[in-house]
Amino acid sequence: MEALFKLLRIALGDETDLSVTEGADWPALVALATEQGVAALAHDGLQKCYEADPRLSLPLDREFKAVKYDWFGATLNVEVECDKQWKAVSALGELFSAAGLRTLVLKGFALGECYPVPQHRYSCDFDCFLLGDGPATDRSAFEQGNRAMEAAGVKVRRFHYKHSSFKYEGASVENHQFLTGWRGSARWKRFELELERMLEAPGALRPLEGSSLLVGPPLFNALFLTRHAHQHFLVEEGISLRHVCDWAMFLKRYRQEFDWSEFMSICSRYGLSRFAESMTRLAEYVCGVPASAESARQGGAGDPRRLTPEDRRMLDDILTIGERSGYVGGRLGIALRILRSGWKFRLFSDETSLGCLLRYVWGYFFVKDLKLS
Repeated sequence: MEALFKLLRIALGDETDLSVTEGADWPALVALATEQGVAALAHDGLQKCYEADPRLSLPLDREFKAVKYDWFGATLNVEVECDKQWKAVSALGELFSAAGLRTLVLKGFALGECYPVPQHRYSCDFDCFLLGDGPATDRSAFEQGNRAMEAAGVKVRRFHYKHSSFKYEGASVENHQFLTGWRGSARWKRFELELERMLEAPGALRPLEGSSLLVGPPLFNALFLTRHAHQHFLVEEGISLRHVCDWAMFLKRYRQEFDWSEFMSICSRYGLSRFAESMTRLAEYVCGVPASAESARQGGAGDPRRLTPEDRRMLDDILTIGERSGYVGGRLGIALRILRSGWKFRLFSDETSLGCLLRYVWGYFFVKDLKLS
């Protein structure tokens, strides 16, 4: 585990000790990195060691030899899949543009550009939020996008109130009607509207790498990423080291471009502050990235002594995500995960697990009007 963190710090952070970790359990390291979606990033860390000092010899033990080709192959696969997805979503953006729609990227390539090697950020699908000529809160663009896909011969699945889904040139796409899940909660309605209105400020959106795709403002992305990871942690399958790396790389690039006190104030209003603080400390520890001016002055971003007991419990949960068996999908699975996550709600939310479950049930059975304004 520590060997993996060191490779991630070398690849992504400010780690200056580039000596190759000796005595590492390489098969276990590669298996964990793959399971956590960071195999290509860890490989970058190893490669960076040898680029810094070509005289270093690769570990010659049998365990390393058994995994090194698989590790390299996994890295190439991430690159190939990233290139394929980029071509598909770039074409998708052009298709939406021809229909008079603007395509806002959620996560995905908007985060990939924060990495030293963007093609090495693992991504399994593409999330977007469509905008028309009107305000972001006028979500008529959502259905316009669905109809544009159907006119192109693509089957669109409308099985969830938050988003539709479809396949486009091999890429799995989620077209969001809403940025976040809110049904059954007046508070999360307010959060959704607050996010959407951030997109309406003059100059809020910028193009992604000269394509027709768009990226939202830093404060918007900071809040969206926090809410998204928080939901995954509490009620979905959990979060992985990939989420921690995403947060670390986002902060490394954008920390100075938004008001941290405003971010934390909004997080506090919506019960996200403890989760955001722990994620930030884990980003510093796992990736060696100073997440604030204060931590940069103090140094030692990879120091485990900075972690609180709550941080460590979150990290333990992250590292055991692959050990959970009997994953149940659908609404029953969500209910079971909520009920089993009492400690997560106690430590990282101002809502109880039972309260969350009742909100989900109320929203599903009794909230049919999806208008927010």
